[in-house]
Amino acid sequence: MIFLCGAVTYLQRGACVDDAYVSFVFARNLADGAGLVFNLGDRIEGYSNFLWVLILGGLRYFTGVSIPMAARIIGAVLAICNVLLVLSIARRVIGEGSRWALAAAVLTAVDLRVAAWSVEGLETPLYLFWVLVALRLYLARRGMWLWGVAALGAALTRPEGAILFCALVVHRAIVLIREKRTPAVDIAAVLIFALPFAAYNAWRIIYFGSGLFPNTFYARGDAGPLVGLIYISLELWRGWGPVAALLIAVTAWGALKGATAGGALMVWVVAGTTMVIIVGGDWMPNARFLVPLLPSAFILAAAGCEKISRPKVGMALMAILLATQVVDLVIYEAGSSFEKRWSRNQDEFYMPVARKLEELGARGALVALSDIGYITYHSGIRVVDTLGLVDRHLARMPGGPAWNTDLDYVMGRRPRFVVTMVRRYGRVELGHVAFDRAVLDSGDFMLNYRLETMVPGYKASELSYDDLKRLEFKRRDYEVEFGIWRRKTDGIRQGT
Repeated sequence: MIFLCGAVTYLQRGACVDDAYVSFVFARNLADGAGLVFNLGDRIEGYSNFLWVLILGGLRYFTGVSIPMAARIIGAVLAICNVLLVLSIARRVIGEGSRWALAAAVLTAVDLRVAAWSVEGLETPLYLFWVLVALRLYLARRGMWLWGVAALGAALTRPEGAILFCALVVHRAIVLIREKRTPAVDIAAVLIFALPFAAYNAWRIIYFGSGLFPNTFYARGDAGPLVGLIYISLELWRGWGPVAALLIAVTAWGALKGATAGGALMVWVVAGTTMVIIVGGDWMPNARFLVPLLPSAFILAAAGCEKISRPKVGMALMAILLATQVVDLVIYEAGSSFEKRWSRNQDEFYMPVARKLEELGARGALVALSDIGYITYHSGIRVVDTLGLVDRHLARMPGGPAWNTDLDYVMGRRPRFVVTMVRRYGRVELGHVAFDRAVLDSGDFMLNYRLETMVPGYKASELSYDDLKRLEFKRRDYEVEFGIWRRKTDGIRQGT
């Protein structure tokens, strides 16, 4: 099983994704003594993975290791740890000697989504690790109060880790009320979580001068529950097709017919799924927001198959689930999809732009652009982030900075360079995000900036659902190019 997990994870190796490099910039600046900042001297909470940034920054400071390399290695090690944790939890839920526990671990080991996000450079494997440790400790016969420590680790790794804490508190309250027991041990777990978590939030509010949520929360925009439902539906269909209905059915059956331990996992799955729906899902491929939930669902699915009265039927259903996972993985590896290239080769997308900016003398200069990770990390620029991750004003644009912008604000910052992303749908040319579209339509911008070069980007496709009422989905192919613009003079002229 360990070999299987390692092999599947190894297949997903490649370059880290651009969003990971945003965290890498924070980690590097922290290690270099500049603090938790993206642009030096500018305290904005442009990450949502505090503990991950802290770990990577600490490794760089104490060992000098490459941050991207450290992120991939840690992720690969955690992938194996997570599969072993799934096995341990499944044995507690289903039974110590049950072969069904192994089935749950194998489902996790061969899952494309879990494997891919283990080596993308983001905090996903660490967050999943804390989730699984918290669940395992919660289900332990001894030292149960320690689940509060793991829940704290999850909440420091991702803001929604607090949802895990709340889910387990709710489940524990139900159990205690039903069994008429006193919560002495549980009070310790709650305090272990609550006191440090409150102190952490007090610190971050003071340090960044922000509100309860990180700046990245606002930069996401307001996609809403309908988009969240569509996100979950599409990701389940992409991974399992019609077999997704079977996965949901046996998972629910395992929760209903299983022991109290299975109920804890189900509360977490329901709470986590509700959170994904409310925030509107995620735009990245391979179901990043579902990865922390899938192993728990796999455990419940294995428990559901075990609870079917006719053992051969249960085994047949599990065989279908496993076969679907393997076929999904084989098709992904054999094909040449944009999703696979996006996951493994983003250095090909952004490194030419970083090198060109260096050639143009942009190191240390202020540059306005949207995808800030790779380009900032490798070119040493300061940024006006037009997607708002590290910009408070743009993050709070109505509808989100991907759909709305403030061109006057960006130009008022007087960036020396501007990097635009242009999508070409055949003969139709559109800006990648709201800022890029505003630039293409602005006469004043053309008066003050000249186009230095166009850098070839990548070919991609998108599944759009413009008409939500009729649920009409369309696959559109497009090409992306990067335009690098330089300010003509130190002043900004106004058009007439």
